[in-house]
Amino acid sequence: MDSSTWKWKKIVKSLLHLSHMIDNMNLTKFHLIFAMSQSIFQRFINHVFRDLLKEGNVIIYMDDIIIPSLDELDDIKRLSRVLQTASEYRLEPNLKKCKFLKSKIEFLGCIIENGKISRSLDKTVAVQNFPETKSVKQVQSFLGLTGYFRKFIQNYALVAKPLSDLLRDNTVFHFEPEQQSAFQTLKQKAF
Repeated sequence: MDSSTWKWKKIVKSLLHLSHMIDNMNLTKFHLIFAMSQSIFQRFINHVFRDLLKEGNVIIYMDDIIIPSLDELDDIKRLSRVLQTASEYRLEPNLKKCKFLKSKIEFLGCIIENGKISRSLDKTVAVQNFPETKSVKQVQSFLGLTGYFRKFIQNYALVAKPLSDLLRDNTVFHFEPEQQSAFQTLKQKAF
């Protein structure tokens, strides 16, 4: 489902009870705030699908709703509940952007297929092509990117420590052999 295609006017009333901050705002102001606030959107979506989340029937991240199932019949039953729940809140997913009955999906930088999780090629290529860091901001970006692969890199925090240490307050940025080694090791292990 895609948040940009949902009919905001229809859900404003549903959202008002979730946050006292927006009770007295008109639609224009609300729309601008809502567009900027991912946390409000996530909170609303979690509220809408709370029963399905508790039952483990959906996995939600922002406007991505994953419906794990054992077989096609189970998938159709769960999908029906998701669409029914969305309809109750007058949410209209953009069906053109939805993918149904897939055995392989890409989600948050990972490929999920047959109950196994592997790295997305796009993310691994981005790590491989990342230039040598020359600033704190670049180190932050690199660690953010390689952070996607934490679960695939044994002792990630230990390997990344020389780079993480550069992010401490009052630390002078020096990209020494120790940091270079950590940088190259993370690049290798991410692939």
